[in-house]
Amino acid sequence: MKIAVIGAGIIGVTTAYELGQDGHEVTVFERRGAAAEETSFANAGIIAPGYVTPWAAPGMPRKVIGQMLQRHAGIRVRLPLARDELAWMWRWYRACNLEQYLASRTHMRRLAFYSRARLHTIRNALRLEYDRSDGYMVLLRTERDRDMVQPSLQVLREAGVAFRQLEPEQARMVEPALNTDTPFHGAIQLPDDEVGNCRQFALLLKNEAQRVGVTFRFNCSV
Repeated sequence: MKIAVIGAGIIGVTTAYELGQDGHEVTVFERRGAAAEETSFANAGIIAPGYVTPWAAPGMPRKVIGQMLQRHAGIRVRLPLARDELAWMWRWYRACNLEQYLASRTHMRRLAFYSRARLHTIRNALRLEYDRSDGYMVLLRTERDRDMVQPSLQVLREAGVAFRQLEPEQARMVEPALNTDTPFHGAIQLPDDEVGNCRQFALLLKNEAQRVGVTFRFNCSV
């Protein structure tokens, strides 16, 4: 089958590779001059399937509105909104109930754990070498951070994700590079999760995709 993939970010590249491996005739169209030049260029690179959760959650509409009112808002809305955007926002608002949230979270986690398994399979099969590290640590800088992280820890417990709650001195034993002058109130260590350089991985896999017949068209807007 002839298949077009729009965008050569991490999702586009991995999709193209899998399709090429299955014998399809794949062409990837990318408006930039290379793969992984936008969101996949320098994201957090965290692989943490246990903490995947839908945005359509109880209480989320109020949180979103509160964030939009902040000076450095992580969420912004461009006005005026189109009719289809208003329709989407209404569907999202109606989905912010506990029953649908729990169902969606179950489906998302299943997909996330499968995705991590595929990542490991591809990385090991192709012997891809990129900057990565097993496990990561979240610093809790204030007492408020320690309190606010508790619901998230319950999410990890329910998903069966291993984690450790560390006091500052324990965190410095795990990571000696932590500045001794930096004050914080604890940390969460997740030994089975990982971090990696998304752009490096995408560029390596793009080369492998080309080897199985995938064509990339750069500087090509759609």
